[in-house]
Amino acid sequence: MRTADQTIAFLDERQQIVGASDAPVILGIAPAFAGTPLKVWSKKLGLGLVEKPDADLPSYVEWGSRLEAVVLEKWADDHGAEVEHYDDLSPADVLKAFRQENRPDRVVITMTDPKTGETPLVVNPDRPWMGSHPDAFLWDPERGLGLLQAKTTNAFNRKAWDDGAPIYYRAQVQHEIETCNHLGVCWGALACLIGGNTYRETHEEPNARFVDVMIRKLEMFWEMVKQKVQPDAGDSAADAAILTLLYPAEEEASTIQLPAEAADLTEEAWEVNQQIKDLEARKQGIRNRIMELMETHACGILPGALGTWHWKNQKRKGYTKVMDPWEGRVLRTPRQPKKQ
Repeated sequence: MRTADQTIAFLDERQQIVGASDAPVILGIAPAFAGTPLKVWSKKLGLGLVEKPDADLPSYVEWGSRLEAVVLEKWADDHGAEVEHYDDLSPADVLKAFRQENRPDRVVITMTDPKTGETPLVVNPDRPWMGSHPDAFLWDPERGLGLLQAKTTNAFNRKAWDDGAPIYYRAQVQHEIETCNHLGVCWGALACLIGGNTYRETHEEPNARFVDVMIRKLEMFWEMVKQKVQPDAGDSAADAAILTLLYPAEEEASTIQLPAEAADLTEEAWEVNQQIKDLEARKQGIRNRIMELMETHACGILPGALGTWHWKNQKRKGYTKVMDPWEGRVLRTPRQPKKQ
């Protein structure tokens, strides 16, 4: 695992490029936990929002890194390939040698630094803002050079892989293929360990139409970074936190004349606030009626196997002067079934 100093260097390097993990966020196809365009923009400019270079990484990051080698080995085993390590050579030199030798066997080519766990940065010479750190390269005598992304995720994300790899992972592979095409890379693959006991993999061919759209949008984003033009904030609490960091203090006794858009937004905010109040009132009315129907029963089973309401007695200890002891019945709403 990398040290704090190595983490600083890695994050500094990431600021200079639009990486594969940035692409789906900028394109608006990434899940909420991946971030927002505003967050990516802020990181690229180093506006005090880059991750802290702590030596102690979150456990899911640590284990994702540790299990990467396991996922690569699984892919190799399933495809009759050997895993070969080249951490002392550049990707250009290694891949050039594979093309020239035209080896008859399949190979998973890793260039992971054994000290830091990092893979080398590859930058597209035609777009120096476009770079990536492929987990591994692949050699197939029939298909030529490819690349492999090794993923790990928890069991809650199992369904996301039922119909193949999620779109935001596929976008990352398309980004990496485009970044590395000057090295002769012409296809990609995804391999994922889910919940520690389920394995999924997919293969990706270059999608010219998608790549064209992606490049246009990423170029526009990078120009905004260079010109320091802030992207519009989205609806997430994460963007609210970033805006607070971008504008941490007010100018004393300062006033601004807001545009007409602000008036429209204010009226919309009033309307939304009223809708929230109405919905909260309706929610309480629903709960009241359920309590009337349940009377003294602890559980109420819904028809159609929709679930069970629980209205049971609970006790709560008091905490000094902050919270008094309490005892009473608490109504619990059934968990909503997931849509098929």
